[in-house]
Amino acid sequence: QTYAVGSRGSLAPRGLPFKLYGGRPTSIVPDPQRQVLYATLEAFDAFVVLGYDDAGALSGIQLRQAGEGVCSLAVHPFEPRLYTVARAEGTLRSFAIDEATLQVAEVSSQPAGLEPVQVVVDTLGERLLTICRGSRELASWTLGDGSQPPAKDSAYALRGTPNKIGCAVGDRPAAWLPCFVHVVATESEQVSSYTIDGSDGSVDNSGAVELPGRTPSTIVLD
Repeated sequence: QTYAVGSRGSLAPRGLPFKLYGGRPTSIVPDPQRQVLYATLEAFDAFVVLGYDDAGALSGIQLRQAGEGVCSLAVHPFEPRLYTVARAEGTLRSFAIDEATLQVAEVSSQPAGLEPVQVVVDTLGERLLTICRGSRELASWTLGDGSQPPAKDSAYALRGTPNKIGCAVGDRPAAWLPCFVHVVATESEQVSSYTIDGSDGSVDNSGAVELPGRTPSTIVLD
């Protein structure tokens, strides 16, 4: 469903809901350069390419296979490229976007580790980051100009069971300002917000915050 966002954060539906073929969508990503959305459909081992017009009406462009258990997708901020990870298959796939048709074609497929669950591209379009739940690692990949597959150049061990990763947006600011972090907890059905101290990055003026509820599953910055 497409929504218009009001000045105070209110949401108003735009157009009719688009049925995603009953494929259990697990993530949705907007293309920063085109009027296109991409949604992974883990039940179909595929992702769908959706176009939308100025009124927010959605239309299906392509349903594309992307490996067993595909669960996360990232779009290059400048180039017509996108990347997916497939949890059950353990692969990282690269795709090229046809600017005329907006359809995608697979360029490469390579091992990504044990049970990869998310992929992101940094804001400069230079690096790819993946997290693997099975091997509990964060990996960094060099992207280059796209003529070669992503090259894994480092990996870091993570504690616990990694679930989500995010990248900061924009250049380092001249001055730090207070902002907020928001956490959603799955089992308790809560969203909690915390203030970030602009001087040292601590949350609520302390090094650690006791999260309410159970099973925190995702985190975002304002």
